[in-house]
Amino acid sequence: MSNEYADILAERPKQSRESLSISELKRFCEGISQSSQPAGNCELERGYIVALGQEFRVTLLRADNGYKLVLLRAYIPLLDFPVMLDTYAEQMIECRDLAGLKRELAAFLRTQDIHDQIQEWLR
Repeated sequence: MSNEYADILAERPKQSRESLSISELKRFCEGISQSSQPAGNCELERGYIVALGQEFRVTLLRADNGYKLVLLRAYIPLLDFPVMLDTYAEQMIECRDLAGLKRELAAFLRTQDIHDQIQEWLR
């Protein structure tokens, strides 16, 4: 006997559109991965759903032991913006649009402490 809900799950799901902010965070991780090979890799991990939106963690993984370092957290609301970046500073950074998100992600990587932290983690 067939269950209609099991039948639905067996169907091919409709293709969903990936949000601009998630696409940008993936590109951000790809850039970190390119510069970190072969010592490590960067991944975008889905976290909890909170009042600010869906949490995504930009995580650096060491190749030799799989240890993880969360570089930053991004909270993406249902409507994609504003994205809130938690860079472990005193306050979260609000990115109202894609240009703002790109600007803040670039500024984050240009910070000497972050650059040093990535290099030290992969050493």
